[in-house]
Amino acid sequence: MKTISELLDYVIEAGHHREEKTLLQLAILAMLSGAFIALGAVGNIFVSSDIFFTNVNLAKFLGACVFPVGLIAIILLKFELFTSNCMMTIAVLEKKMKLSKMFKILAIVWIFNLVGGIIIAGITYKTGTFNENSVKVLQVYAHHKVTTSALDMVLKGIMCNILVCTASLLGYIAKDGISKIFGIWFPIMLFILLGYSHVVANMLYLPLSYMYGFEGVTIPAILYNFLCVTIGNFIGGGILVTMGLWYANK
Repeated sequence: MKTISELLDYVIEAGHHREEKTLLQLAILAMLSGAFIALGAVGNIFVSSDIFFTNVNLAKFLGACVFPVGLIAIILLKFELFTSNCMMTIAVLEKKMKLSKMFKILAIVWIFNLVGGIIIAGITYKTGTFNENSVKVLQVYAHHKVTTSALDMVLKGIMCNILVCTASLLGYIAKDGISKIFGIWFPIMLFILLGYSHVVANMLYLPLSYMYGFEGVTIPAILYNFLCVTIGNFIGGGILVTMGLWYANK
């Protein structure tokens, strides 16, 4: 198992490797991340939908057990995900990366995470993956995401990425596969169970809801959600977890 110092060095080095990647490499790895998070989100709804309206807590638990498969694949296969990439703030603090370069990488990864999410949303819609109950559950999720306040979106985004970045760090710090899987699994399961907001997961939920034509799910409403949750995710992962860990161990 890595020490905290080794873990911080690893995160900094990972940021350096991203700087060396071409735009095409970042785009491919980010699309794969968006697709895997989207697949986890599809599985989350699919497995929970038949009992969602009779036992919502059990339904959320079952869905939360499935969702982490996306981040497990991303961490183990070294794909590029916006939320975990927020931890590049450590490299900026250590003067190993320019702030402008960090935001450029984050923007590229965010955009292509969205592309991956939309692709899976389109496939899910066109292939009729969801049954009637699944569509109803998706509508419940979508209604909440586009009608809740900006403060709610930001706060849920903060809490989400505290857990996502914690999961990523636990995945990095462990050396064997089983330890990595369980280190990632439980924090991700918790954020889904508690209903926090992950912008890349929303890149599946909201575009798919738009394809179904749900009331209130408009392009401006989707973009507003993305903006607020992105801000919250960055604060949670890039500031609270990462900078806190760095400052406490410098």
